[in-house]
Amino acid sequence: MSQITYEELPGRLMIVMQNLLTPDNSIIQQATQDLRLLFKHKALVMALATVISASSEIQIRQFAAVLMRRKITKQWKNLPSDFQASLKTAIFRMMEEEPEHIVRVALAQVCAAIAKRELPYNRWEQFYQHLNVCLKSGNVKVREIGTIVLSSVSVSAAECMKPHFKVLFNIFSVLLEDTESKIVPYYTIK
Repeated sequence: MSQITYEELPGRLMIVMQNLLTPDNSIIQQATQDLRLLFKHKALVMALATVISASSEIQIRQFAAVLMRRKITKQWKNLPSDFQASLKTAIFRMMEEEPEHIVRVALAQVCAAIAKRELPYNRWEQFYQHLNVCLKSGNVKVREIGTIVLSSVSVSAAECMKPHFKVLFNIFSVLLEDTESKIVPYYTIK
C-alpha cells in the first residue's frame, strides 16, 4: 500500500472495513494487513471520526468507533491537542446525531476512553456540563445517551466520579422512574 494522504484515508478505511466484514477469508486476510498499515497513519483517529460521520452503514460506523476507542486508549497523549479539543467538543454531538443505538454505545465508550485520560487531570471542563444536560434533557434519546455515557465512564473512570456522587444520586432517582425509555433505567442501574 503506497503512502496515503489524509484526504484518501477515510475512503480507504471504509473499503478496508467493508472488506473485513466480507465472508471471504482471503479478502479478510488482505484487509487485516491493510488495516495494520493504516493503523500506523498519524491521522488515523481523525479519519475514523470522518468515517463515523460519513458512512451510511451501521456496521462501518460502529467498527470505526471501536477502532477509534482502541487507538485513543493507546495514543491519546500523542494526538494533536487541537484535535483532542475538537473531539471532546464533538463527541456528545456525534452521539446525539447518531440514529443507531449500537453506534451510540460504541461512541459512549470512545467518550469514556477520553474521560479516563482527561478527567483525572481536570482537562475536560465541559464533560460534566454535557453529561448533566443529557441526563436532565426532556428528549428521551438525549437522556439515553447521558445514561449510556455515565455507565461507560463509571466503569473506566470511576474515581473521577466520586466528587459528583451526591448530585448523581439525586439524578438517579429521577432516571430510575423514567417511563419513556427502558434504556434510561437500565443504564442508570448498570
